[in-house]
Amino acid sequence: MLGPVVSALEKWIDTATPLANAMLAFVNGPDGGPTIVVLLVYHGEEEEAKAAFKPIFDLGEDSTGLMHICSQLLTDPYRSSREYD
Repeated sequence: MLGPVVSALEKWIDTATPLANAMLAFVNGPDGGPTIVVLLVYHGEEEEAKAAFKPIFDLGEDSTGLMHICSQLLTDPYRSSREYD
């Protein structure tokens, strides 16, 4: 499975902008076996992120879905999230 992941990341990097970031990690999966994880961060709207990471989402292995993070938490991670409510 590593080959398709690397190919998708190579396609993505050719069109990536400074708004997008990806990190590849190898971790122990739920069954204790090796698992490939790709963490994606996009500084913008969800639909823009889906388009920006299309080569990666086209793998069809998304098991977690997307999550919105308040931009203030990204710029000031040491403040409590309750301060932004």
